[in-house]
Amino acid sequence: MSVPHLEASSFEFVRMRTTIPIPRIRRAIEGEDDYIFIVMDYILGERLDHVWSSPSLWSKLWVALILRRYIRQLCSSWPCCRFLSEVRWLYVWRQAMWTFS
Repeated sequence: MSVPHLEASSFEFVRMRTTIPIPRIRRAIEGEDDYIFIVMDYILGERLDHVWSSPSLWSKLWVALILRRYIRQLCSSWPCCRFLSEVRWLYVWRQAMWTFS
């Protein structure tokens, strides 16, 4: 499949090189006024920001560790951002700890 748009191409790159669950791009359509419409699979579930207050502390910690793994996978594809991934992880961890308290 040829995907003309940078965002759609980035989705495909991540989907093919990581285990991060992202939707498969079905089509990218160029519209008027430089708008791009991306048609993708629907992933069933609830948004994390809508349910974040419900889970236990351990569940939140588990989510934080999964996000850390995803960040590391992304950065393994782009070696120049390894340092930034650790900085981002520290930021995410501090935000998570602030939320837990």
